[in-house]
Amino acid sequence: MMKASTTSYTLDAIDIGNGAHILAIALNVLVTSAVILQLPSKEIFDETWREQGQCLVSHGPIDTTTICGIMLCSSALGLFLLSKKLSKNGANNKNNEQLASRLQKMGESNLSHGLGHEFIHFYGSIPRVEISLRPDALGYLLVLLVFWPTTLRALVSRFSTRSIVLATILIVGFQAAIDIEPHLQFSFTQAIILMLQSLDQLTLPKQKKSELPLSYLIFAVYHLPLFAFMWLEVTRCSEWVAAFGGHAIYDFYLSIGPFVMANVLQKYEFSPNTCTENKGKKQS
Repeated sequence: MMKASTTSYTLDAIDIGNGAHILAIALNVLVTSAVILQLPSKEIFDETWREQGQCLVSHGPIDTTTICGIMLCSSALGLFLLSKKLSKNGANNKNNEQLASRLQKMGESNLSHGLGHEFIHFYGSIPRVEISLRPDALGYLLVLLVFWPTTLRALVSRFSTRSIVLATILIVGFQAAIDIEPHLQFSFTQAIILMLQSLDQLTLPKQKKSELPLSYLIFAVYHLPLFAFMWLEVTRCSEWVAAFGGHAIYDFYLSIGPFVMANVLQKYEFSPNTCTENKGKKQS
């Protein structure tokens, strides 16, 4: 009875996770197309977003980019410490090691993301991606050449180091070649990240998904709210999103989300009892 119940739970978690990734792909295509093509009409898109590329709010010396940078870098520090703690406490626990590794990578991604916001703050706006020797262009290229590898490493599990380097060169080169408007760079970046992440997870072998079904499910649904955040940001920035911090809402979610997921997984999937059950299931 216990084995049948565990099998049913695993299959349900995988099915829901698969559905979440398929939904994410559909939303990605729908939302990104609407933003880039200004559909259903140009009038529904916020003027502030078109001017700045994100819903940015300024209160004297403190603005959204500064707040986002501080949040993300603080989150990265916390994730590094939590990852180290998990690695130390679970040296002989493969599940804990996997979670620690994932949190470490998410910390690296948040750090590069946060530093990118600080660059935008000092530059004054989101610059164009240009292959140029101008200091500002070189600075932004450096930001992207750090951001993309750390982000891909955190989200695309089966990319080798060589694949990550190649993907980074292709993505940044594509951005420069087609000269993406600054206000569309946020949409472009999110679309690439979430599409690669969903395709990577969705095409994992079923046996791999079954090893940690709750992890698969949680990481599948984790990014779904970002589509709602993005749509509200590009259409309702001045109306009310700015009153709640603008783009900082989006980055607050990315900053706090990994800690919530880690807490849930430690409690329900990586606890001693759960690990014992999983071990018994593999041996039977």
